[in-house]
Amino acid sequence: MHGALDVHAITEDHEHHIWAGGSHLIALGMGQNREIPLPGAYSQNKVVSLLTATDGTLWVGTASGLLHQVRGKFLRAPELSCTVQVIRQTTDGTIWIGTVGQGLWVYRDGEFGRIGDTGVIQIPTVLNIFEDADHRIWLGTQNGLVRLEKTQISLIPLPGSGTEYGTISGAPNGDIWMVVQKAFRVSNGVPTSLSFPGLGDTPIRTIYRAKDGSTWIGTGGRGAYHLDHGKLMHFSKDSPQPISSNFIRGFLESGHGEMWIATDVGLNYITTKGITRYGIADGLTNFSVRSLFEDRDHNIWIGTDLGLSRWHAGAFLQDAATTALRTEKVWSILQDRRGIMWFGTRDHGIFRNRDNVLEHYSTSQGLVSNSIYQMLQDRTGRFLDF
Repeated sequence: MHGALDVHAITEDHEHHIWAGGSHLIALGMGQNREIPLPGAYSQNKVVSLLTATDGTLWVGTASGLLHQVRGKFLRAPELSCTVQVIRQTTDGTIWIGTVGQGLWVYRDGEFGRIGDTGVIQIPTVLNIFEDADHRIWLGTQNGLVRLEKTQISLIPLPGSGTEYGTISGAPNGDIWMVVQKAFRVSNGVPTSLSFPGLGDTPIRTIYRAKDGSTWIGTGGRGAYHLDHGKLMHFSKDSPQPISSNFIRGFLESGHGEMWIATDVGLNYITTKGITRYGIADGLTNFSVRSLFEDRDHNIWIGTDLGLSRWHAGAFLQDAATTALRTEKVWSILQDRRGIMWFGTRDHGIFRNRDNVLEHYSTSQGLVSNSIYQMLQDRTGRFLDF
């Protein structure tokens, strides 16, 4: 028994030595008890946590940071300068590090990273870490219990695209069209930069792939372009059949093949008979159109910066949803697999319209933010809000 040692952590290494840490770090085994010196001042090296990783590396959490043993020597992790309360390794090999004051960290592929730098999760102090049978990570914190789960979301870097919000649309063949300062097509997770003949340096806002394989391109200031088998058609305020604005926000191809174009100033409806423009005088709730959606009953829903409109069979109609959302900025619209309509707003969360009864969801019900830019439902039926 080793006396005069304040013990906070114990681990066993691959050679069946017992390591105990507290006011000192000691190793027990092979009939010997020995104190292990740690680099730095004695006052910095009170041992709080220990871990023997699957590769044999010994990790030591102290009152002033993190050490790990490399070829018999202890190296300090410069990223951490606080009390390391807990160290765990999960089945995928990741080292999880819980600190007092500097949040949650991970060590993967030879690099340290902080969980929560994006602002999605902000936990300054982590007291305990546990991985359950479903590989979910549970965190014990000063403010309660937190669960982390892996998702199907992955990051796709877009080279030279900047960091501004852009637009995303899907193509019938499964490709994704993205515009973030530049235009990209993402196929099988690989982004390819796009350029369109005849557009030059025209600033692109959004891209839409129609069912016939043609491409609609919305710009910021030069109207809309339709690229069909090498032929380029231009729609603008100055066209023989003008659209309402040269600043395009989105496209929607209806089930009957007509094209709807949302702009900063009004809504445009293109059919084989020509172009019809709709504004407030025609029944549109507001001229600033933000979102378009066609439901399974062929209602066209139009989200604007001041309310929601519904178009059906050649007319704008009023209902419970349009009445309830008449002052909202409706930026995203979705119909789920059960046919229920969902409306995401810029300032007040999400509204669900079920049987003409609206229910409201906000940060009070668990949303991360009340500003909803986009809603999606994945193949498992779960909702994703951006």
